[in-house]
Amino acid sequence: MKLPGWHRKRQDAASLVILDDIYPHILSAFRIAEYNAYLERYAGSIALSTAGAFPAVGETRSLEAVTEEFETLYPHLKQRVSRYDARVPPARLAYFMFVHNARHFLRSITKSRTPFVFTLYPGFRINEPDSDEMLRQTCASRYLRKIITTQRITYDYVSQFVDTEKIAFIYGGVFPSERLTTMLPPRQFYQQHKHTFDICFVAFRYMPKAIDKGYDVFIAVARELSRRFDDVRFHVVGPMNASDIDVSDFSDRIQFHGIRQTDFFPQFHAGMDLMLSPTVPFVLF
Repeated sequence: MKLPGWHRKRQDAASLVILDDIYPHILSAFRIAEYNAYLERYAGSIALSTAGAFPAVGETRSLEAVTEEFETLYPHLKQRVSRYDARVPPARLAYFMFVHNARHFLRSITKSRTPFVFTLYPGFRINEPDSDEMLRQTCASRYLRKIITTQRITYDYVSQFVDTEKIAFIYGGVFPSERLTTMLPPRQFYQQHKHTFDICFVAFRYMPKAIDKGYDVFIAVARELSRRFDDVRFHVVGPMNASDIDVSDFSDRIQFHGIRQTDFFPQFHAGMDLMLSPTVPFVLF
């Protein structure tokens, strides 16, 4: 049987090309976990990055500098990540996540005639014409092989744009579990190892006061508890600080830890008694 031209060409192509806007920045821990696993699993796979999301996490370094740091941590993946140059190189399959990345990559994927899979994580706009149109274009592509959804609401919503046989449902998310559990520090228990009851809030800020993550609720709870109990303490991890919401009346009870990387959390959580995460849907998107 004579293979079609595009298929013959892909015999020597990359097995997988990963397309993204922030990888290999180590602050995006779930991307590091997922994409690293693909690069390790599939020989000849590569990752291309626009670095377009660097400003959103306060990163001022170049992609090359960030990649150098990544390669120091993962030397076995050296030279597997490079800059996206507005084209998709020959590959047997392309992969990306989030509908906003479809805006960056769909045209190039179509031009290169590359089959692709993408994961539609929460965060896209429901019943918003511009977002719906991007979903419609992506789902209508002749090169689409599968959409991975991680929430039932996403699965049900996408089914209006594409046959369900092209939708996979894999609940939850990807986590760097091996880095969080390899060396677990001993837990510090209230009134056994410490005299404070520690409550934490861990999130990134995508809108003023991080209301979509429930930061305003956390501060309200912290204010009330600080009035009632002398030994309660509060911890905030992320880009929030005292200027987001006034905490002057209990500033001696709250600590802002800033943006932290994955390795910070095992020791941090070992000293926490409770995490408060009052995330609010349909506020940001």
